[in-house]
Amino acid sequence: MQLNAREGPLEVPKIGMRLLLDRASQRLRYLVRVHEIARRLVDKHGPNRALALTTSAAARASGKRAAILKGIAESAYDLNRLDIYYH
Repeated sequence: MQLNAREGPLEVPKIGMRLLLDRASQRLRYLVRVHEIARRLVDKHGPNRALALTTSAAARASGKRAAILKGIAESAYDLNRLDIYYH
């Protein structure tokens, strides 16, 4: 595969492109799951309470779990900020 850059064509090995697509696909699935969890929390507890719950849980956790909870908190914040409540 060949990509055009300012300096000239850039060769990307096929295995690298496949890995890149796999990672992008995994990231998209992760973001969809995080958004679904945040949406369910907002539906159940309301926007402000859901944001407080996820933020406090992320502060108590560490490592990978904290990163996931921070993602859920950000998604809950976005739902609150954008007024997207799917009711």
